[in-house]
Amino acid sequence: MLRATCLVLALAIASACGPAVPAQTAEPKPPPKINVMPKGEIHSAMWELAGAVTELDAHMRYEETANQTTVTDNLRRMVQSIDRIADTDLRETHPMLSSNIDLFRADVQKALDAASGEQPNYYLAGAVTGGCVYCHDPGGGLR
Repeated sequence: MLRATCLVLALAIASACGPAVPAQTAEPKPPPKINVMPKGEIHSAMWELAGAVTELDAHMRYEETANQTTVTDNLRRMVQSIDRIADTDLRETHPMLSSNIDLFRADVQKALDAASGEQPNYYLAGAVTGGCVYCHDPGGGLR
């Protein structure tokens, strides 16, 4: 009986020392929409990347024939933006970028290489933009 009383007393003391309200876990925010650019951030590397992705995605979706210059120019802009992101602390604030930026850059570079040839292949260009649009486009993907 003494053991049971001591156990109950120990549990009561332990629970009194804990937080009064259990910690609430914040729900993750949905990714920002890439076609809405907040003032003051238009020139940031992330928005430059979003602009190139948006333009390339629209070109690949709605143009009857892809224009090699348009595709490669936007892929080059993407590479430049990714390089700027990798060199800044933006990487720290976006965990997905932090763990995958090197792979993403390699994929965009492969897409650029494939689109730059004498017989361009745009499959990878569509794949890299599709990965961004899936999460960030207002009309598709994750919410």
